[in-house]
This record gives sequence, C-alpha cells and structure tokens, in this order.
Amino acid sequence: VHLAHAQVGAVPFTLEMEIADVSAGSPQVFITKTVARRPDGSTAVKQRKNIGTTLTVTFMDGRKLTLSDLIQSRMSWRVAEWQVAALKQQLSKPPANCAHPVQRYKGNQVIAGEAVAVLEHDVGQEDRRRVTSFKAPRLGCETLGYIVEYVHQDGTVTRVTEGRLIQLTLGEPDPALFNNGAGYTELRPSDFLRAQLGKLGITGLNPETDPGVQKLDREYQEHGGA
Repeated sequence: VHLAHAQVGAVPFTLEMEIADVSAGSPQVFITKTVARRPDGSTAVKQRKNIGTTLTVTFMDGRKLTLSDLIQSRMSWRVAEWQVAALKQQLSKPPANCAHPVQRYKGNQVIAGEAVAVLEHDVGQEDRRRVTSFKAPRLGCETLGYIVEYVHQDGTVTRVTEGRLIQLTLGEPDPALFNNGAGYTELRPSDFLRAQLGKLGITGLNPETDPGVQKLDREYQEHGGA
C-alpha cells in the first residue's frame, strides 16, 4: 500500500504544554499549547499567546488549515502527497529512539508515565544554542518537553526557554479541536497576518514584503483553499 494512502493506527492523545522564558530565573509563560492526535493520525495544534488563539489541523486526507479566533479567519490548503506519506511514516514507523541525523541520543526518561528519548542538537556556532528534547516513540515521537540553553564561548551555559508538559491524556481527543473553520473568512497568508497585526494595532509592517510570507503566498496560490 502506498504510504500516502496507508492506515496509521496512531495512539490517540491530548497533551497540554507551557512554553516559558526562564532566562531571568522566574518562568514567564508566553505560549500555552495543546496537541491532540486521532487514531488515523490527524493532528491538531492549538496555541494561545498575545495574538489570541491559533489552531492548526492536519488531516490525513491531505487537508491542512489554520484558524485564528482573533480575526475569525482561516487559511486552508492541501499538503503534498509525499508530505502526507512522510507524516504517516513518522507516526507508524518512527526512527530509532526518535533521533534524526543532527541529534545526539542521550538516553531515556519517563515523563507522565510515558517513555521518552532524550535528544540533543546544537544551533549556531559562536554563542550556540543547545536544544534538549524529550520525545515519546509510542506517540509518534511527539515532543513532551524541551530545554533551550545558550552555550557561551567561555563554556558557561544559560538556560533561556523551557517547554513543560502540564498534562498528558491518552484516548480520543475532543472533536472540537478538529474544527474545520466553518463560518470563518478564508484569507491568503499575507492577508491573514495583516489582519492579525491590524487587530493588535500594529502598523508600518507589510507582510507581503517578507520573503517567508511571499513563499507562503505562492504555495497558497498553488494549493490553497482546500
């Protein structure tokens, strides 16, 4: 069976996580995040931060959409077949210890009763960042926590960000997390970002001039409106 059309049989779950700035010592939470997965592999990621709540849902038939409650709008498009196949491969046959080539496997721990692989990788060269991730093989290598540290040239280390698991619940997730955005206004990425900035009173920024947003607009023009 072609992977893009194969059944997944994922372990369903819902997790809650807080992402905090810990550089000043006392944690300052700036994002709260919910990740939910259905047995077919469909995955919802809900993030709450200062621009309101954003929900991104990837369905296993190739549909993907992002909704913003702040502007009551959505972006939707179709994921390429090879990307669907790669996601199904990740969920059904995750890499050994969840490690990718750039990551160093450091052992195993248990978080909220779930076995996790501890992985490290570095970003940058001078004041490089060391990222330690805790990934659960049984849950398709979902991240159950992470730590970001600056490793300075003198060898000192400063912890700057932590992703902390608040709750993990196994079983079918809330169907409301897989909202298809009915009644929301469909927007291309640059208009979506412009509407968010406008709602927050931020002026003088034009998303259309950003190369990353331009790339998203081109992809949306080709695959959008799913």
